[in-house]
This record gives sequence, structure tokens and C-alpha cells, in this order.
Amino acid sequence: MSPSHLDVVFNVAEKYPLPKEIYDIRWPALDSVFSHPTRPSFKAVHFSSFMKMSKELKQKADESAMERSGSFLALIEMMGTFMGMLILPCSLEDKYPEELKNASIALIDPFSYGCSVAVARFYNAKVIYVSPLIEPALIQYFSGAPLPASYVMSLLQAAPPKMNFVQRFANIFAHGFFRIFLFQLSVAKFFYSNSKDIYAFPETSLVLSNNHKFFDFPIPKTNAILDIANLEPNIDGKLDKEIENFVKNFDQIVLISFSTYSNDGKLPPKLYSVFLNTFRRFTKIGFIWRQKEELDSNPKNVLLVPYINQRAFLAHPKAKLLITHCGLNSVLEALNAGIPMIGIPTMGDQFPNSERIRHSSIGIILNLHTLSEETLKHSLKKILNSESFFNKSAKKLKEMFEFERNNFLSTDIPRVLAKFQKMSADVFQRFYIPKGSKSGWINSFFLDHICVFVIFISIFVF
Repeated sequence: MSPSHLDVVFNVAEKYPLPKEIYDIRWPALDSVFSHPTRPSFKAVHFSSFMKMSKELKQKADESAMERSGSFLALIEMMGTFMGMLILPCSLEDKYPEELKNASIALIDPFSYGCSVAVARFYNAKVIYVSPLIEPALIQYFSGAPLPASYVMSLLQAAPPKMNFVQRFANIFAHGFFRIFLFQLSVAKFFYSNSKDIYAFPETSLVLSNNHKFFDFPIPKTNAILDIANLEPNIDGKLDKEIENFVKNFDQIVLISFSTYSNDGKLPPKLYSVFLNTFRRFTKIGFIWRQKEELDSNPKNVLLVPYINQRAFLAHPKAKLLITHCGLNSVLEALNAGIPMIGIPTMGDQFPNSERIRHSSIGIILNLHTLSEETLKHSLKKILNSESFFNKSAKKLKEMFEFERNNFLSTDIPRVLAKFQKMSADVFQRFYIPKGSKSGWINSFFLDHICVFVIFISIFVF
């Protein structure tokens, strides 16, 4: 889980109907997640044991590299520590507030630890999965929907629906990889003496996905999955005075934000050179770059800021383009504002998101490793033309989002949460989860596909 994941879950929790008492429970593995502030009305319950084990694991890896050159025994030792980390919260030995005995609903990120489900079951809370990322393997499983691995791209295989033979098999293995994490509770029950029902295999439930049908590729859905990307944009706060004064000097402004890629680190010097040399050529256009590092030779039309209220900026009439790493939250904010993008993905779900941007014709995707001044200049000229197809497509999507909200067609989260709370588990499973959704181990984990692939490879190898 990352800070951006937390914000998505927080946004849903804040819409829970009154009266409410919300607990922000975390087992962070990263300092950025541990220090990320909770919302003012929430009560924070953070456990540091997981982060301590994470640091121990990193230390062992460093020692192994320095002393034993990554020996097999060292690897086995680290795997033991890693498995202990995964099931640590499942022990239920952490001290939770007494008020959790009255918990009614648990909002869980599917990409956090499966032990969150064990805690929810221990307190008899109904589970709702809030998915900040578009990762179909888990989303489809939890919502009881089929997963056609031959054309639904995984988080690890950023390929369009028309995949070739090799891409299809890579896609199947990628989906299967994510479903392995469903066994976390099954492993935990061998180590802890709590009721075995607490560690039962995860069940289907309501899934709120940070996604939207206007933006995604076609994918099968059940009544148990609801898109929440089209929420009313909250433009909270204003731009800093320094930014406002800079904006006054230009008719068009471009925002550059690579968030997780450069938030705590530095971009390679070559990339700085490519960006700054290109920006110098557009003297009548202002560039606001979210970047913590100070640069020696900064053009007058480039403003470096450590932080910017991105939603407020994208809503500004002079905002014309977002250069992004293709993080889902940034992409959705640009969509709601009708702003086209230049996407430069670097890791994880950013690559599938870049394919969605390309498919929707709302931006140009560039390769980080082959990026040059010429390709960046050409892309800027192409998109900053107000009559470009990218601008028209972005504005059209914004209008579609607004129409859906204005006509009350988007997901009403408060109503959904209240309805789910009152609904019995039996009624939900009968009317929201289709019969036959539990298709068995072979189909769920694509074992038939994998066996065919192994046999096929064996014939050619041996």
C-alpha cells in the first residue's frame, strides 16, 4: 500500500453515512506510508512491527550481498523472514481499540495484507474491498466476475486487448501471480491458534474500484463491482502565491509531475537535460515542475515546486497539459479536468494506465529510456494545439463524466455503503454474485493454461 492508496480508501470512508467512527488501521512497511497523515476525523491505529521486520529483511539482504554474495542459505533465511512479515498481522496479537467490537464495515485495500480480512472477521465486520489500482486478477475474484485472461491485461502485462501468442501466455502467468496472494490466510492458519474460520479462504464481496468504464478496456462485471472514479472533484484549497504569480506571465501552463518516481529521489541527469533543453524552446509557455531537487540552470519559463495542489491547478483555465508518470490518481484528475497528457510510465500499474491513455486518444505515451528532446518537442507541439484530437478527446471525456454526475448516474457511495451495511450476507451472495462464479482451482488459477504451456515448452526444449 502506498500513500495514494490510502487517500482513495480515505475518500470512500469519509462518505460513510453519519453517525460514524472511523479507525485508520495500518501495518506500514514504508516510512512514507507510516508518516502519511490520516484524516482529521479518523482515529489512527498504526503498528510498527511490520516496518521493523521490513527493515530487518533489507538489512539481511545487504549483509548477504556484502558477506556471502547472496548464498542459497541466506536466501532461505530471508524467505523465512518475508513469510513471517506477510502473516504477522494475522496473529491478532496487536492491541486494537475496544470500540472495534462494534465495527460494522471494514474497508480493505485488496493490495494490502490478507490479514486485514482476518481482523475484520474477528470483529464480525462486513468486508468491502476498495481497489485503488486496476488489477483485474483480484478485482474479478473478489467480485465473482470471470477473468478472460486472453484479452484482459494484467498489471504486469501492459498490452492492448489484441495480444499476440506470447503476450497472452505472459498475461496468464501475471494474473496467476497476483492470485497467489489469496493464500495468505491459508498459510496463517498453520501458525496461529485462532478460529480456523477467521483464516478461511477470502470470500466474494462488494468491490469499489478506482476505475471507470469510459476509460478502461471492456471487461466482464457483476453487480458486486462498482466504479468510483467519477466522483465530484473536490477542488480544496488554492494555488500558492508563487505559482499564481508565475501563471500570470503565460497564456498556457504545463504541469510536470512524476510523483512516486521523483518524490523522494532524483531523476537521472540526462533526463533533466532533455526536459530543460526542450522547455527552453517554448518561451511563451510556462512549465510548473513538481520537483524537490534544485537545479543549477533553470529557464525563466520553468518553475520548480516541491508540492502543488494538482486538482486545483488542473482546474485552472490556463492549464493545458499534464506530463505524468501515469499514476492512476493523476490520470483520473486530468480526465475530470479535461486535460490531455504526455505519459512517461516508469513502473507497476503505470504501464497499463498508459495503454488506457493511448486507447482513449487523450495523450501521447513516450518511453523513458529512449526519450529525446525531439520526441518531447514534437509531442508538446502536437498536444498544445487547441484543435488537436487529443484536446478534443479529453474535453469529450470530461463532458461525459459531468453528464453522468449531473444525471445521478455515477456511483452514490453513501447510499451503497448504507445499503450494504443493512443487507445480510446471504442476500448479497444470492443476488449480487452470479451462480457458478466459484469455478474451481483449475479455472481460478489458470492451471489448465499453464499445464499446456509447460507441455508445449517441454516438447521444444527436450
